[in-house]
Amino acid sequence: MAAKSSGNLTACLHPIAAQCIRSIRLQVPTFLAPSLIRNVGTTRSRSPLDKKLGTSSIDSQSRLGALMTARSDTRRHISLPSTSAHPNDTIFAQASGSGIAGVAIIRISGPRTSELYFSLCLTSRLTQYRRLPSSHKLVLRNIHDPISGELLDVGAGIIYFPAGRSYTGEEVLELHIHGGSATVRDVMDAIWACSNAASNNVGKGERLYGRVRPADPGEFTRRAYTNNRLDLASAEALHSLITSETSRQRQVALFGASGLQTQRYEEIRARLLESMAMMEALIDFGDQDGVEDGTLHSALSSVESLATMLRSELGLRPSKEEEKGSRIQRQKRHVGEILTNGIRLAIYGPPNAGKSSLLNRLADRKAAIVSDLPGTTRDVLQVNLDLAGYKVLVYDTAGIRDDPERSSDVEGWDRKVDEIEAIGIERAREAVREADLSLLVLPATTEGSTKFEVLRPNSYTEDDPDLVFYNKVDLLPHTSNTSDPVPGRRVWKGSVLTSSQLPDLIDGLAELIAKKYAITQTEAPLITQSRHRFLLSECLDHVDQFLALAGGKETDPVLAVEELRYAAKAVGKLTGRDVSPDEILGSIFSTFCIGK
Repeated sequence: MAAKSSGNLTACLHPIAAQCIRSIRLQVPTFLAPSLIRNVGTTRSRSPLDKKLGTSSIDSQSRLGALMTARSDTRRHISLPSTSAHPNDTIFAQASGSGIAGVAIIRISGPRTSELYFSLCLTSRLTQYRRLPSSHKLVLRNIHDPISGELLDVGAGIIYFPAGRSYTGEEVLELHIHGGSATVRDVMDAIWACSNAASNNVGKGERLYGRVRPADPGEFTRRAYTNNRLDLASAEALHSLITSETSRQRQVALFGASGLQTQRYEEIRARLLESMAMMEALIDFGDQDGVEDGTLHSALSSVESLATMLRSELGLRPSKEEEKGSRIQRQKRHVGEILTNGIRLAIYGPPNAGKSSLLNRLADRKAAIVSDLPGTTRDVLQVNLDLAGYKVLVYDTAGIRDDPERSSDVEGWDRKVDEIEAIGIERAREAVREADLSLLVLPATTEGSTKFEVLRPNSYTEDDPDLVFYNKVDLLPHTSNTSDPVPGRRVWKGSVLTSSQLPDLIDGLAELIAKKYAITQTEAPLITQSRHRFLLSECLDHVDQFLALAGGKETDPVLAVEELRYAAKAVGKLTGRDVSPDEILGSIFSTFCIGK
């Protein structure tokens, strides 16, 4: 079967690959096939899978990889790359965005970086360049195929970073090549090809210096963390900076990427360690005069102020139960977390009030189905907006009825809800409860206004709305017939159909968001991810246990200091000081793009 397939493929293969397949039987990974296989006019059918992958329909056992080695003295089977990370591996990936561009950047990092530079950029005629480029300086080189000597790109920019002075802490080489898809593909193929033909003693070379393989997602940044080039919080912030869509997201991410967020974590950890030292002194020297009272008081005072700060950051409100040793478990999202992931704005109200029409106006497109029939919206619909530099997640919800079982002559209330609509109403209530802001939309029609005026928003949700919009005022003879349903809340009266008062509503919403979620330029937010909130909550739990043990009638300093140790360990996990590499690192760095 292999021989037959080999003969059929000879006409459409690279000459070197064709010569290789005539002489040996190769096993190659199917996912590498498109790189060197050339269609020279033969028409082949395409299977559904091939259409998705963009490859020709060829016998899977006969697919040839573009990255196979064709040296006459080094012929061996090619195996699939392993995704298991190894510190001796040299990794490469496209660091710039995919697609056609003026310039594409390919990043290489690892112990065989210098070897790859000489293989790609030098030929026998370029003996004057047989040394590495100066550090951190761009030089122009031509890139050749290390096997065939074919010129792949001309005038490519090469930047070399020595170990200890690079992003990953290892030797790094950046190839700034022309951004055509064929150029990028062929250079990537050449990197793999030259790694396999680097030396006659390939097996020994791989054992000593590792393989050359494509990088896993986020592996460059993970190596930077492993080599102490950045901490875990800074790595998370770097990912947020890369994926930021609005100006506020960028500002919050820069706090972490610049190290200011880590500095706050280290300050908390230092206070805990200082209190631990006081408690250790109390245990060792507590029998000496003046040591016990003064030391214990200093430790308690420091930890109590820290606990107050953590409660404020976590959004925990004091309560009567707190005096009994417990605290409210429900937490509000921190402003940093909200700005990073987006402000959740829920639009809610009775059926047929114009909620979906308002969403379409805000999104400037037909995102939701609009109909005169009440109850058209059955599920929660999300639209992302950039509002004055803030990312806002706007949720359109199903119309909520005060009493779904009753019938009424009010428009939209003349029938009982079915099972599907009841589920939609429950999801609407849940969306409003979990939202950061809520916008109540009420119809200002003459028939419905008197009914809805007495219908308090508390009948819909637990809290009053942040904003109220009276819609359909164009159907009223005088807008003065409507009254404010929620005292103390800003109310707009207009029409989605005629766009009346909509600019004022949008400006008011932007003003409210800017006021409520303002951040200072000097202090970094303590929480920008749910992981931060979880670990700080864990820290606060141990701090509370310490206060209970150390501040009670019978002080137990031995148990109390252990609680401080656990609290410091929780804070250490934020920056990666106390963390198992396989515990959370994989989940964090896997969210990065491949070239980062």
